[in-house]
Amino acid sequence: DMHVINVAAGGQHSVCITDDGRVWSWGDFRKGQLGLGDLRFATSAGWHTGVPWPCLVESLCEENLSSFDLLDGKDSVSKVSCGKEHTLFLTQSGRLFACGCANYGQIAQVSVLDRNVFYPKRVQIKHHVRKQDGTTLMHRVRACSCVAFRARPERMIWDAQKSS
Repeated sequence: DMHVINVAAGGQHSVCITDDGRVWSWGDFRKGQLGLGDLRFATSAGWHTGVPWPCLVESLCEENLSSFDLLDGKDSVSKVSCGKEHTLFLTQSGRLFACGCANYGQIAQVSVLDRNVFYPKRVQIKHHVRKQDGTTLMHRVRACSCVAFRARPERMIWDAQKSS
C-alpha cells in the first residue's frame, strides 16, 4: 500500500507524493505539466491530451535527484503545487523544480525557446543577505504555491517562500 502525503491539482492535472518520496502525476500533459517527458506511450494508446492513471515522475525519484548536485546525494520531493498548466516541486533540502507551460515566466529561468518544459528543471533561487559583519546568509525555499487570477487569466503568479 502506498500512502499519499501531499496532493495538488492544477487546471486539468493532478500530482501527489507518496510516503516513500515518489511523485506521481496524471491528467493533461500537453504543456509538460506532468513532468513525465516524452509521452508517446500515451498517444500510441489513444490518449492524445492526457493520461488517466498516475504515472511515476522518474526524474524526481531520490536516486535520480543526485544528478542535480545535492550535497549528500539523498533528497526527495516533500511538497508539490500546481498552476493551470505548470507544476512546482519542492525537495526536503529546499531545492525547487518546475515543469509545464513557461509562456508567462511561471516556471522561471527558462530560455525563450522552451515554451513548454516536459521534464522538471531546477529553478535557481539565489537570495543572499549580507549581514553587518560582512558575511552572507543564503536562504532556502521551504514552501511553494501557485495562484491563478481569474480576472486576468493571462497572468499566472507563483511564489517561493524562503527561510534562513
